[in-house]
Amino acid sequence: MVEKTLPRITIRAIRDEDIDGIFAVDGRVGGATRGITFAGPISDYLGKASGMGCVARAGEDVIGLIMGRVVRPFPGCQSGAWIEVVGVAPEYRRGGVATRLFKAFQEQCRKRGIACLHALTATNEKNLAGFLASVGFSAGNHVKWDKQI
Repeated sequence: MVEKTLPRITIRAIRDEDIDGIFAVDGRVGGATRGITFAGPISDYLGKASGMGCVARAGEDVIGLIMGRVVRPFPGCQSGAWIEVVGVAPEYRRGGVATRLFKAFQEQCRKRGIACLHALTATNEKNLAGFLASVGFSAGNHVKWDKQI
C-alpha cells in the first residue's frame, strides 16, 4: 500500500497574493458546503479596512479561509467582529484546519483590541453550528426575524 503524504499546512493572515486561491476555494466549497454566517460575496471583504481574515495553505495552494469584519460598538459589546465566511477544501476537512483558522482569526481580533466575536448561522447549518460550539461559541440572545412581502 502506498501512503499519501500531505503537504504541511500553514495558517496566516490574508495577503494580496492569496486572492486567486481564496476565490478558487470559495468556488469549490460554495453553497451548502461553505459555512456562511452573515456574508455577502467574498469580494465584499477583501481590501477593506474593516475586513480581516486568514488562509490555510498546503504548499502554495490556499485550502481554507476565514473572513470577517470589525463592527461598530453596540449594547453589550464595545468592540466586536463578525465571522462572515469559513471554508475548507473537502479533502482537508476533519483535520483541524478550520479550528486553526479560527484561532488565528481570534488572535487577529485580540491584537486589534476586539473583545466580542459574533456569528450567525441558518437553522439548517448543523456543521457550522457544531464547529462554532466546538471553538467556544454559544447561542446568543438574538433571533433573526423574516417576513416575505
